[in-house]
Amino acid sequence: MSIISITVLQYLAGFAVIAEADESLHINANFRANQPLPPRGRIELHTSRPLLESEGRFAIVIGETDVTSLCAISGSGIVYIPKPLPLPLGETSVIVYLVSAQNEWTEVSRLPLLVEEPKISPVNTTNGANGTPAVPPGVAAASSSVAATPPAQTSQSPSPFQFIPSVSVNMKAQSTALFFPQSSRPDRINFTDITVQMSLQGNYQNQVVSIQNQFDFAGSSVENEALRFGQLGSQAPQFDLSAYTMHYQIYKSKLRLGNVSFGSNRHLMNSFTSRGISLTVPITKRFDVSGALMNGTSIVGYDNFFGLDRKRHRVYSATLGVEVLQKRPGGFRIEVSGLNGSLLPLSSFNQGLVSDAEKSKGGSIRLVGSDKSQRLRFDGGFSRSRFTNPADPLLYQGRNVIPVRPVWRNARYLDLNYDLLRSYKLTEKHPLNLSVGYRHERVDPLYKSVVAFSQADHLNNQLDLTGTFGTINFAANYTRGNDNLNGIRSILQTVSRRSAFNVSAAAASFLGQQSSSRWNPRISYSLDRLHQYGAFVPINGDFVSSTQIPDQASLNQSFSSDWQLTSKIRAGYRFNYSFQDNRQAGRERSDLLNETNSVTIGFNVIKDLDLNFDIGADRASSFQQDSINNTFRVGTNITWQMTPSMAWALNASTTGSGDRANTSDRRDANLDVQYTWRFLNSEKNRWRKMQGQFFLR
Repeated sequence: MSIISITVLQYLAGFAVIAEADESLHINANFRANQPLPPRGRIELHTSRPLLESEGRFAIVIGETDVTSLCAISGSGIVYIPKPLPLPLGETSVIVYLVSAQNEWTEVSRLPLLVEEPKISPVNTTNGANGTPAVPPGVAAASSSVAATPPAQTSQSPSPFQFIPSVSVNMKAQSTALFFPQSSRPDRINFTDITVQMSLQGNYQNQVVSIQNQFDFAGSSVENEALRFGQLGSQAPQFDLSAYTMHYQIYKSKLRLGNVSFGSNRHLMNSFTSRGISLTVPITKRFDVSGALMNGTSIVGYDNFFGLDRKRHRVYSATLGVEVLQKRPGGFRIEVSGLNGSLLPLSSFNQGLVSDAEKSKGGSIRLVGSDKSQRLRFDGGFSRSRFTNPADPLLYQGRNVIPVRPVWRNARYLDLNYDLLRSYKLTEKHPLNLSVGYRHERVDPLYKSVVAFSQADHLNNQLDLTGTFGTINFAANYTRGNDNLNGIRSILQTVSRRSAFNVSAAAASFLGQQSSSRWNPRISYSLDRLHQYGAFVPINGDFVSSTQIPDQASLNQSFSSDWQLTSKIRAGYRFNYSFQDNRQAGRERSDLLNETNSVTIGFNVIKDLDLNFDIGADRASSFQQDSINNTFRVGTNITWQMTPSMAWALNASTTGSGDRANTSDRRDANLDVQYTWRFLNSEKNRWRKMQGQFFLR
């Protein structure tokens, strides 16, 4: 199969440009809660192990938007580049779900994310020595190369206005493709596709006024790849507006139009992102007020430009902030918020049809602060909401349906952290840091807000212990939770108890050695135990006896070690033990055991040649069926960077599987070879503003 791809990055002449520079599953990210990302910042997630086919798939939600279809997921890596949608401004969360084959969603990790606009210096607008114009960090671009036009030599002050355009054109063509067997041949094999991404950004700043405008566009020559094809079908524009932000600031007052993010209460409105208008005005040094008028769901396109066309599909919200400690802003802050919103059953460009109309209104109070030393930190909130589910004859289908009665319900949460020890020297070279945390959350039955997705009828309490001792990092937590808070005897109540622990360090830290040897690996261990069971046998709930009440405990343990034997040789070992203990009466033998061992070895033979080999063995045991299934895999990856612009990559693997009784046997082989050549890559000739790539698979 032959594929040709050319990528062109062209910046308009005369302007400055810049590129944006259950083994229990654990997720690591390339960001931290206190390190803000720009709205166009790249998000990288790394899982502790690749996902097994039997476990399902990952789903990624940022704030309230499912971005799974926009993520590149391969092996243990997940990458999201926020195009066409920028990341929501403010504090939000990146939530990773595990979706089973039965479409059951289980939250794997919730990572706090802070997104802020890049700041522009009003004084110095050059990078220094070379005199190239400075551009705020985080500006979106389509390539890792930089092309800049030096300004004319002049003694005049630099202009406070900046215009930063960028265009990325990608052409992918396939002229010849061979398939075996013919049944694997797709309907579309010969094609030439073109996609375009364009960004226009204009900035202006002086001592009083700051203006930042950015408009992002996306286009495709393929009809079903149009931005709004899922919403408009064949009527969707091939070149469409994906997102825009217009930010105006006079002194400390801020006005935003376009894609805005608003709300800071977890259960009422928490970093909800959509198209609309938001305004923040500081009244005094201690008081500030902010408000937002937004569309009920995320939208793209030229239609409904301000997001306010549909009166019954809007969200109104306002917040009054009070800094109790005037001399220490953030030391103790109170936020009082109100919300009134309604949603129509409209389909979105990245979401299926909402099955019913919804309305809610409510208020909240949030307290956040810390002591002077930042040793004690707290964040708590209380919300009260009234949810209305209007009658919908289309859903009733002529049946006698009891309408949902609007009711007021409450929700609350508290996050409390305290640093017990800070750099306490147990030994001369190994300081000890120790922190404890408490998490509490309670959401009443039938509680709901149209723009905050909280699990109703839920109580959860969690204790955390985290710390470091030299190069040793450790964390432990214990969680208790249950649903059916009113204890309704006809509804099953599920009780959860969870304990988790993980530690990682260089082996030399455990052995007490002053200098690390190449034979001392970096090791890590994690344990996760979850017990879920029914609290009682429901009455009049179609439960005949206690044998139908679930009771299950699961244990996941994982161990890994990595060696850097020499500057050119590295090795690693992974082990996972997973046991599912079914304790339900009558099903005590329905237990499952999974064990995984894998070894990886890497060689940097020469400077530009990298070889990796991996061997893995899995064993899955079913006690009820008295069966054992084994899987053995051998794979290799070879990368050869022939020149700075040409490279070869080869991936090959073979997998064999079968059961102990020899009733099944299967073997698979996979081979992938790719040649890549980057051309028009010089920054010194007249083609410095263009890039191209040719590859052959």
